[in-house]
Amino acid sequence: MKRGIVPILEADKGYDAMSVRISVLALNIFPFIAYRKMSKAKQRPRRMYLEKNRWKVERAIAWMQRKFRRLVVRWERKTEFWEGFLILGLVKFWMDRLSG
Repeated sequence: MKRGIVPILEADKGYDAMSVRISVLALNIFPFIAYRKMSKAKQRPRRMYLEKNRWKVERAIAWMQRKFRRLVVRWERKTEFWEGFLILGLVKFWMDRLSG
C-alpha cells in the first residue's frame, strides 16, 4: 500500500454496527458506512451520511423481475429456453430505455 493512501470500505445501512466499524478500522481501512435512522432521543451527533443510491444493476434486475416473472420462477426444463427468455427480456429492457 502506498504511503498516505487509506483504502475506504463503502457499505450500506445493513453494516451499521460498532463492532463492524472497529473490525474494519483494525485492518487500517476507513469504514464509510451509512447510519440507520434513529429516534430523536437516541440521535447521534450530525455525521456524514451516504447518498441514497440505487445501483443500476439492481434496478435492472428488479425491473426484469416485475416485467418478466418467467425469469424469476424458472418453469422451462431446458436452459436454452430460459436463456432465450432472458435475452428477450434484456432486449425489451434496452428498447424501452432507449425509446423513453
